[in-house]
Amino acid sequence: MSYPAVFLFNRTGKFILLAFIPIKVPGTTICGELAMTTLSDLTSRELKILQLVLAGYTNKAIAAEVFISEKTVEFHLGNIYAKIGVRTRMLAGVWALQHGILSETSEIPS
Repeated sequence: MSYPAVFLFNRTGKFILLAFIPIKVPGTTICGELAMTTLSDLTSRELKILQLVLAGYTNKAIAAEVFISEKTVEFHLGNIYAKIGVRTRMLAGVWALQHGILSETSEIPS
């Protein structure tokens, strides 16, 4: 099986090889478990939190944005991870992008 590759030049003039390798097999999660089939398995609050994660918000910033405690954010993130079959925030973001979830466009608090 072959995968497409691209050669790019960075600012220093050195070239970089980018290989496009699929990170998941259809029908499985990124961690290799059974995948959730539809976005409807996520609640509206979980979708909002996932959008904020994609936008780079911390748990504290998410809590402030949606008026809940940080512990509640952690609870929702745990549910999201379990539903989509990932173990980390980064993989949840990758999953969200693969499924067409866009990040929240509001400004990230400092």
